This record gives sequence, C-alpha cells and structure tokens, in this order.
Amino acid sequence: MAEEYREITFDKRELQVALRDYGTRTGRIEPGDGGAVGVEITRRNEVEVKLSLETRRVTFNAEEITAALILFASSLQMPVPRRAQKTLSATRERVTLELRTHTPYV
Repeated sequence: MAEEYREITFDKRELQVALRDYGTRTGRIEPGDGGAVGVEITRRNEVEVKLSLETRRVTFNAEEITAALILFASSLQMPVPRRAQKTLSATRERVTLELRTHTPYV
C-alpha cells in the first residue's frame, strides 16, 4: 500500500486570519467583535486555540481548527485531499495540519 504524508504549517498570523474568517462564516464571530489581536495555542488532550478579538476571546477546538485551516489552504490554492486522514500538531508558535493518504495496492 502506497502512503503519502504531507504537513502544512501555519504561523500565528495565518492562524488568526483562518480562525477569524471561519468564525465569521459560522456565526461564532460577529462584525462588532472587531479584528483579531492575538492567538494562544494550547495542547492538553487535543490542540485548542484561543483567538483574542478586540472585544472578547473565542475558543476553537481541534475539529474547528482543522476546518478553518482547510478553508484557508483552499483560499491559497493549496490542495488538501478530501480522503486524507487529517490530524493537528502544535507548538506555542505554530499549528501543523498533517495529511495522510493511503492508496491500496492494485
């Protein structure tokens, strides 16, 4: 079985943009909340990100972060295979979207 493995790494600024856009699309962030002013990445049981806006903070779980990063990558025309297994890893400064695709032997 052939396997492809890729990593796409996002810095804090890219993460802010991706989460702000995702939060707006899903209705979790309103226009009156202001712009993103900071982001805090934590790793307890799973990756979690707190996005600081001008008026409040919004917390995103791993599933939401993954969706936001896929949308952001798509807007940059970076291909993300639908069938790929997607996982997140993180440091204090960046989040990495890991993609694994298995191709059965023919």
